[in-house]
Formats: sequence, structure tokens, C-alpha cells
Amino acid sequence: MNILSIFKKECIHIIRDIKGNILMILFPIVLILILGTALSPLFDSGIDLGYIELVYTDEADPYLSSAYREFRQELSKEFGIEFIATDDAKEAISKIADGGQSSYIYLTDRQEIRLYKNERYAFEANLIEAMTRTFVEKYNLYKELATKVPDKLESAMAMEIPDLVAVKSLDGKRNIASMDYYAITMLTLILLYSASTSAHSVKREQLLKTGNRLLVSPVKKYEIFTGQVLGAISITVLQGLTVLAFSSFILNAYWGDKPHLVIMVIISEAVMAVSIGIGLSYVIKNVATLSGIINTIIPIMVLLGGGYVPFEVLGESIQKISVISPIRWTNQALFRLVYDQDTSYIFIAIAINLAIAAIFIIYASLAYRREDV
Repeated sequence: MNILSIFKKECIHIIRDIKGNILMILFPIVLILILGTALSPLFDSGIDLGYIELVYTDEADPYLSSAYREFRQELSKEFGIEFIATDDAKEAISKIADGGQSSYIYLTDRQEIRLYKNERYAFEANLIEAMTRTFVEKYNLYKELATKVPDKLESAMAMEIPDLVAVKSLDGKRNIASMDYYAITMLTLILLYSASTSAHSVKREQLLKTGNRLLVSPVKKYEIFTGQVLGAISITVLQGLTVLAFSSFILNAYWGDKPHLVIMVIISEAVMAVSIGIGLSYVIKNVATLSGIINTIIPIMVLLGGGYVPFEVLGESIQKISVISPIRWTNQALFRLVYDQDTSYIFIAIAINLAIAAIFIIYASLAYRREDV
């Protein structure tokens, strides 16, 4: 009951900061509109593909080899993809590992199709993967028909196959537009800025001595601390969901068909951001220094996470060090979920966010236990 009372008090305290709440909601919306409009040429589907080179090795039997040859001709004609044959599979795989090329396909003599890709070229590599999956599904279908019901094979081959890119690369819904991109990245950016809000909330109570009243009350310290943390997290999540709803219903940004997973990622980042802010407030005593450090760290983390410009535009050196930014994992998890229907990064991002949160919140809780009136 005491935790609930402290939770309610903290929520009311944050909500009363009308200016701060408006800024946390209005700021990302304005940025989505400005960046989404100004940088829309970067996301124009007519220039996204550019020059794509795909190296392959074909050691398959005549049937698979012939089918794959037709597939290559189709992609070359429709999308301008250049296929380059090589007999040195080891060298080709090495280039993938070194980042020299985005993708390599190996058709083995065991009738396997192996795809190697480098995530540094996320868009290009995922596009090749989606197209290859389409080919494999189509070939397996024809092979099965030829084996079991050969009389149906001709009619099946005559059927019109849906567009490769529209169906597989983006789940048949839409290409990623600038407004879609910045709806995600500006949401994760503003959630991170709640670190500053929560840090200043702690400092305000320390400076105004309002926390002393709670310390001399019969309420236990862990109840006070828990209520304050939960209150800050709840308001941050509410702000994030407001931006999410506005970008979806008003700006028509695309968020996929798994909103529960999107919300889980939002909650995990909110927990991380609030924990970082509260933790730093006990590490750094000076308010001005605290603000300076937080306002320096956040833009760097967002930049490394591809928040301001698409990740592929960043230089190779920045891409290598970007793994230290939790925003990179959060953004990547959301983009993969929304546009590739890939949930593999969701729980990685959540785990990273919660692990960082645990470090800061444990330190803050220990520091708060030493607080005296």
C-alpha cells in the first residue's frame, strides 16, 4: 500500500510538469515531421537498390542449376542485380566476414543452397535473403509436384508468382519511408531523454529537501525507492505510447502487426533510461555536471544507433563501434520486427536494456539506503 501511495505521488509530481510533458511528446513528433520530410530522398524506393553485386558458386545438379539460372536472369532484368560466378567458395566467404561484400550464395553438390551475408549491409543482405527464400520455396514446390503429381506441374509453373520484393522483403505491406524510419528512431530517442527527467526529479527532491519528509515517515526506504522508480517508468511509457499512437494514426507511420512486441521493447527502453538517470543522479552530485554528461551521452548513443541517419550511411568505423550503443540494438530489433517479421533481435534488445537498467538501479538503491535526513 505504501508503494502504491508513493507511486501515485510520483506520477502526480511528474504530470504537473506540463512544460516537460509537452516537450517529451511534442519534440519527437516535430522531429519526425521535419526529418521525415527533409530526408525523404534517402528513402525513395526508386534509388534504394542502387548497384547490387551478388557472388555465387554453382555446383548443383542440372535441374537446380537450370532453375537458379532462370532466377538470376529474372533478378538481373527486374532489379539490375549483377551476378558474379566464382569457384573459390573459401575466398568468397572470407570477403563476407571481412565486409568486402554483402552476400554470397553457394549451391552445393548436395543440393543445398547456402546463403552467407554480412549484417553491415543490412538492407542489401536482407533483400537478397528474401529473394533467395522465395526461389527456394518455389523450387521445392515444383520439385514436390514433379515427384508426386507430375500432371499438375505444368499448370503450377504457369501460375503468376507475386512480386519478390513486395511479398518477402517487406512482408507485402509497404516499403520503408522516411516517416516510418523516423517514427521509430525518434521514439527511441525521446525515451532515452527520460534519463534526464528522472535524474532531475531525484536532484529536485534532494535540493528542496522534500525527500526528508518521506525519510522520517514510517514508510520503509525500499518502498519509497520502488514507488518513485515505478512512477517514473510508468509516465515514460505513457509518453512513448502517445508518440507511437500519434505517429501511427496521424502520420500514418507503419508499425507492423505485432504491437505487443513493439510495446515490450518500449517498456524495456523506458526502464533502462529511467534507471540510468536515477543511477547517475547518485553518482554525480553537481546538477550542471549531471545535465552536461547526460546531454552528451544521449546524442552519441542515438548517433551510433542510426537515429539521425540510416545506419548504412554511417562510416565503417562508426558501424564497428556502434555495438556499444543499446539504441542500436533497440532500433535494429524494431526494424527487423516491423519490416522483416524477424523477432530474433527483440529479446536480445530487451535483455541488453534490462541488464543496463539492473546495473544502474542496483547502484542507486544501495546509495539510497545510505541516505540520511
